[in-house]
Amino acid sequence: MRTPRVYLFALISSLLFCLSLAPITSARPQQEFVRVEDGRFKLGEKDFFFVGSNFYRLALEGRFSGQDYNVIDDKGRVTYPLVDDVFAGYADAGIKVVRLWGFFCQNTNASGSAGSFLLTKQGLAQNPVELDDAAFRRMDYVLDAAGRYGVKIILPLVNFEPEYCGMEWWVENTIGAKDKHLFYTDEKVWQKFTSYVHGILNRRNVYSGLYYKNDPSILSFELANEPHTKDYYECTVSGVTESECRSRGMKNYKVGELVYNWLKRISLYVKSVDPHHLLSHGEEGYLASGDTMDSSCLDRHQWIFNGSKGTDYERNATIPSIDFLTAHVYPDSWNIPINELWWVKRCVIEHRADVAKRNGKPIVLEETGFSERPDSYGQKEYKLDRPYYLSKMFRMSTEAGFAGTMVWQAAPLLRTDRPAEDDDFTFPLRIKNNGRFETTGEGHAMRLQIDCMNQLAPLGLAAQCISVCPKNTRVDSERMGIDFEGNRCFLPDPAAGVPATPFPICDNGSADASGWGWTTHQALCLAHPESALQFPQAGGCSCRAP
Repeated sequence: MRTPRVYLFALISSLLFCLSLAPITSARPQQEFVRVEDGRFKLGEKDFFFVGSNFYRLALEGRFSGQDYNVIDDKGRVTYPLVDDVFAGYADAGIKVVRLWGFFCQNTNASGSAGSFLLTKQGLAQNPVELDDAAFRRMDYVLDAAGRYGVKIILPLVNFEPEYCGMEWWVENTIGAKDKHLFYTDEKVWQKFTSYVHGILNRRNVYSGLYYKNDPSILSFELANEPHTKDYYECTVSGVTESECRSRGMKNYKVGELVYNWLKRISLYVKSVDPHHLLSHGEEGYLASGDTMDSSCLDRHQWIFNGSKGTDYERNATIPSIDFLTAHVYPDSWNIPINELWWVKRCVIEHRADVAKRNGKPIVLEETGFSERPDSYGQKEYKLDRPYYLSKMFRMSTEAGFAGTMVWQAAPLLRTDRPAEDDDFTFPLRIKNNGRFETTGEGHAMRLQIDCMNQLAPLGLAAQCISVCPKNTRVDSERMGIDFEGNRCFLPDPAAGVPATPFPICDNGSADASGWGWTTHQALCLAHPESALQFPQAGGCSCRAP
């Protein structure tokens, strides 16, 4: 529900857009740290379920920069009204958690950003690690704004990939080597990186006055974004070719040893400096083997569970100082066809949820989404109905017991009427003038999932959550229908051109126990009019069992 403070900000913002901008001076409400008890997130005395979004560049100096958007407050500090726009949009929508990068340096795909979190950007071997105060003031403001709007932050500390000061940057600038995997093992690199982490944890926010390690607006420090290795690295490093590694398999190698040892060591270090915050590992979900998977999972997509990615998700889950697990799941870029989403559900989502349950830890779908580019890598069918497939990912995760679902990326509209982010996966969140969340496009999936996680999941009723219908689903007069799996779904936008007409009636009775089946053209149909939803007969159709 929107707070009076947020209503006030929305009113002021609309006036200032026509006149002039003013600094934001609203006070932070009292906040508590999110914690884990009995395998569940807790905030105060209540279970904490959430829908969130990634906004990875939000704290980077250079996003929304320039004299038109930055304002000096009465204490001489730079403020960022457009950052407030972002958090006001998230708060209005009911989004509780935002994930953004806690790492950044120049000339690493920074999209024009001018600052750097590191003052010493070269020659780390000869110079101490220093934080750039000017760049970190933007991060200060983001964390303070999150606290003012009641949004929690997940802050990864390093990237596996080269962008934005990835692991190889630390290796090259510390010891002059090119092998990024030395980030996990080299002692000089360890000393430099932990110096950086120590500086972040002990930084005092110039806006809130809180040290980062004492700031409850941060839900979690994430040890790394997607830590793993290059494909078959733990095999090829011994001198074996990659093709030989593929044919031999990885069971004779210490799969995941590099990442496991580093996660265990860095998590203990962070906990020694900051005992208040939860820690997450930021993993995608790759396994060292398929030994604990259902046999139906083993005949396809072996790269996800054959150890080639250099991570042992199940072993990493046992590290006591890691408080919750993550999964990053992209069926389209993983090249998984839409007719194999059952495999994603059973062999990835449900399996990883079971790993979390066995270890008494909550799990978060931390990244998912679908590219809208027609030439994007992988399966292109998903982009034809992104709202449905996004909603389907949410539903599968929620039913499996995930405590949080996060998208890459939902971007609130700024006062300039443009989305705050703009990559191929991003879609806008539109807030109407009365503060209500406008459900259009992918917003359908977000709205329904927010209602699910904020209202039904805390009551143990996640199975009753409603998802978006696929395109061309026939719906009743209340725009309710049945999706391909026989689940009730909702298609609320009449402007989408979807026919609000009855389902056809199957004439041969070949359907499931509830009376639903599919025509030979993949349309849903009723086997008899006494099924769960009542529709008048609309002509016979040949029907096959689901």
